[in-house]
Amino acid sequence: MKWWIIIGLLALLRLRAAAPHALHAVARNPAGAAAVDMEHSAPQVGHSRCDCEDSIKGIVMGYYTRFEIEIDRGATQVMDTLIKTMDYGEFQQNSETEWSSAEQWKWYGHEDNLKAVSKAHPLSLITVTGYGEEQGDIWRKYFLAGQMQTCKLEIKFPPCTLVRPDVKIATIDVTVMGHDVPVEIEYIAPKTADELYEMAKAQLKSTL
Repeated sequence: MKWWIIIGLLALLRLRAAAPHALHAVARNPAGAAAVDMEHSAPQVGHSRCDCEDSIKGIVMGYYTRFEIEIDRGATQVMDTLIKTMDYGEFQQNSETEWSSAEQWKWYGHEDNLKAVSKAHPLSLITVTGYGEEQGDIWRKYFLAGQMQTCKLEIKFPPCTLVRPDVKIATIDVTVMGHDVPVEIEYIAPKTADELYEMAKAQLKSTL
């Protein structure tokens, strides 16, 4: 037998002997290579992965909110339907048409829940008011026939409603060195003649 044939047969036998061990390793831990790469990756790569996880976690976690619900018609039936769509949360009834959450909690799917409920009860207007964790974080959402409208709280000062007093105008003659000088004054009634004269005299003095 030629020498190169012998070398080929030896190489084939080695490959066949190593193959079962390789297949066994992959079956036992198919993600082994990837896991090793992650464990020995550069520190900045691992840090980025953590930042990404934190960001996603923040989005998923949301914020604690206290909810108030008001339903204008068929309130009890609508609320019963809503409770069945929820996985958690507890409401206390304040009146025949109003409910509120006993405490702040995270209701991630409240929009989807309320849209579905309002679609099931298309004639009932559902008003939801939310009070968030931060000061001023107050919003209101309306649900009707599967539709939703969101309103943020707007703080506005009402216009002034005070009434200005009626102002009267009079011309008073003020005697100066034996001569009468007419002085026009504005005043708020009632005033006596002496008070008007003193006002006119003071105004004339201020102009000299």
